[in-house]
Amino acid sequence: MDGHAAGDIPEAFNLLDTDHSGTIDMDELAASVYYSDENNDHKLNLKEFTTFIKQGVGRDIAIGHV
Repeated sequence: MDGHAAGDIPEAFNLLDTDHSGTIDMDELAASVYYSDENNDHKLNLKEFTTFIKQGVGRDIAIGHV
């Protein structure tokens, strides 16, 4: 992932955090991403979301492979 794409992660996170809680509820994300939830709180914080995107899972969901 290049620096430009990595810089877009916080913006994408904010778009998915529809209730502005600082976390993304799994319902907000509408996908099975339990393996990205490092602390098993059923939410992704920015660190977990960044890992999720960098692993390519976000791309897989977007194109329907997950």
